[in-house]
Amino acid sequence: MVGLSSKMASVVATIVVATVTAACGGGDSGGASGDSIKVMTHPFQAMRLPAVVADQQGMFEDEGVSVEFVDQPGGLSAFQALKSTGSHLTQLDDAGLVTSWQAGAKLKVACGQQSRMLMSVVAPADTALGSVDEGADWRDVLRQLEGKVIGSPVPEGSGFFKFIEALFDEAGVDLDSLKVINVGAATPQISAALEHGQVDAAITLPTGTQHLEESGTAKELMFLPETDSVFSTLHAAVWVGEPGWIDSNPEKVKAFCAAIDTASEFTHDEKNFDTLVPIMAEDMQLSPAVAERVLEDGVYDTYTTQLTREEWDQTIEGLIQAGAIESSPIPTYDELFTSPE
Repeated sequence: MVGLSSKMASVVATIVVATVTAACGGGDSGGASGDSIKVMTHPFQAMRLPAVVADQQGMFEDEGVSVEFVDQPGGLSAFQALKSTGSHLTQLDDAGLVTSWQAGAKLKVACGQQSRMLMSVVAPADTALGSVDEGADWRDVLRQLEGKVIGSPVPEGSGFFKFIEALFDEAGVDLDSLKVINVGAATPQISAALEHGQVDAAITLPTGTQHLEESGTAKELMFLPETDSVFSTLHAAVWVGEPGWIDSNPEKVKAFCAAIDTASEFTHDEKNFDTLVPIMAEDMQLSPAVAERVLEDGVYDTYTTQLTREEWDQTIEGLIQAGAIESSPIPTYDELFTSPE
């Protein structure tokens, strides 16, 4: 592919941010001390909603723990940011976890967080390109992009970009025919690129996809979890921390994950949407209409703390196949997880 890079913005990116930043450092010492669990998240992002819900709806309190939220600083890997902020837990995509481990930053998993990669391909709203919703096969949707300009949320060469390449390759797309522009992950940048004709299509993630559709800027061509791609069933993200703190605080970790699981279930239930919309609108700075669309699209149906050994092994195989992680060394399930099954 031929690529043109621009500075990556991380305001509304979800899993992408953690994948792009290179991990470094080492050691197993714990983070800050005290009764509260310091939870580091990227502000405004969709993936932090269960933690916010657990806090505001008293689920952490019900489990006997208190939580202090910390904004993740930009330009740092998850490992570096945990160290610099004295935080205990944060969210990290699976590929980012493995590449961190391979670089010596051996983080440990508290529990699962998101079971699927929620990637969409969108085009300008007035596009003549066909979509899966209109009956096209997802492979044909991607093949119609041959020779066109694609907006990527990340630079070429990053783990997430390799995942995108692998998906296009699986569909039979001639990768050399594509011209890729790194438009960044922020919705305003993607919107501008679509409206000004800088790209023919773009890769998006929630809540950006819903904002672009609700504003009339974009049409969704394909949503990865609704395809039969070999990558559609890969697990996406986990809650992680430094091994020293996790191993020293098993009851806190168990209580935290239980509260997150309850909150995730809360986001799945339609009867709670009226409660969730204002929380999302305030925390993510979304319009109520976009928040409603995110919920109606079932974005949070993929959120769960459960992650089996079989799911993890399948995900590792898929990430290696995509070139998103190195094939060796690979940490085992037992090395990474707090309570191996």
